[in-house]
Amino acid sequence: MKILAVSDIHIGREKENIDYAKAFARYAESSNPDLIIMAGDIAEYTYDNERQMNQYIMNAQKMLAITESELHRRRRHKAIELTPYETVCASAIVAEELLRKPFPEDWKETARAHLQSIKDAEWVMNNYYAVFEHMFRAVKGKILAIPGNHDINLEDTILRELNIDRKAVQRQGLKIYGYGGAAFRNGSPLFSRIPSEITAPFNEYVEQKANEATGILEGRIVSEPQRLLEKEQPDIAVLHTPPFGVLDMPVHLKDEKMPEEQKHLGSPGVTEYAKSGKTKLILCGHVHSSPGIIRVPSENSELVAVVNLGCLGKTESEGGSFAEIEMDEKGFQSARFYEMITRGDNPLVAMKRMFIRKNRAVIDEIYLSGEMPSRD
Repeated sequence: MKILAVSDIHIGREKENIDYAKAFARYAESSNPDLIIMAGDIAEYTYDNERQMNQYIMNAQKMLAITESELHRRRRHKAIELTPYETVCASAIVAEELLRKPFPEDWKETARAHLQSIKDAEWVMNNYYAVFEHMFRAVKGKILAIPGNHDINLEDTILRELNIDRKAVQRQGLKIYGYGGAAFRNGSPLFSRIPSEITAPFNEYVEQKANEATGILEGRIVSEPQRLLEKEQPDIAVLHTPPFGVLDMPVHLKDEKMPEEQKHLGSPGVTEYAKSGKTKLILCGHVHSSPGIIRVPSENSELVAVVNLGCLGKTESEGGSFAEIEMDEKGFQSARFYEMITRGDNPLVAMKRMFIRKNRAVIDEIYLSGEMPSRD
């Protein structure tokens, strides 16, 4: 099976990103892959100006404080079990209740503004997804997609038919499963210029529990992506967040004076799952400056290939990267990494690296392109 895989298009962030998306769509149509996989951050909501963004942030913080106060009050009467991500996302439900019941007027004003922010973001994002659908209309039937932390839940958009977030599908005898989104290490949503309530939750966090023997608090990772992957055991896992310690460190953090663990943005739960060797290929994105491929040592000695696709859209990185992967029932076979060279409004596609499966446990880089073609 030939798979074209791409991540972090970020339509709406920079003007170049539409050109890159169009060039990728043309390449996808001409190369005729069996499958096209989008690993999240298809679009990105940006405010008209900094004042609007700051106003949204301040209002969202007020609404979160109200929500935490209400949840604390309700927990005194009955048990409420929410993940850190779900706690933040409960703000929309609390806001709607504030408008129906006798609460202080300043709380109600905060609730109205917050609900309007959600409505505005949904409108803008759905326009971006309509642009995406138009650009990829010729190959739409081959696309599988998950949301990133800059996307709203794709089930609520025009792209719902492409969405495999928390879903399994079969293609050419291979099982493919997706889990989108991203979060901070404590499990709360990443700030992504859209209300967290309409994003796809990434439920992974450290739970503190007292040791029964010693009474000392101990932390354990609670990881929904790990649990669901163990349940599904797909041949191909499509994630937005990389495994922890695997192509998950942004370039700008490498020389920072901070604990090494904090430089990695990946998921510990996914890393633990990857070591089981039950999934042959893991596709991810999110960390824009780390495109590449790494073999994860597995308990059963099977070859587990993790491919970070980098970013197609321009962000803090130049963008223009994607991969073409060959996969069969034995697993990963090869990967070609491409980059786009801007020439006016018509980016050109150039292969930069190629990796090939040498045997059961080795992936070799066998090709590195020379000088980039002239921009003249």
